[in-house]
Amino acid sequence: MLSQPDKLKQVWIKNMMHNALQSIENCRVLKVEVRAENQSLLVSGN
Repeated sequence: MLSQPDKLKQVWIKNMMHNALQSIENCRVLKVEVRAENQSLLVSGN
């Protein structure tokens, strides 16, 4: 199966944000931090 890496990244980010917003229900702000470390991309949110 062939895939397009950029499309997969978009889907992953969209799903991550969707899941985060569902988990915080009544909060209206989603804070996401993205940083590079040791040739990896770290994503955290609160």
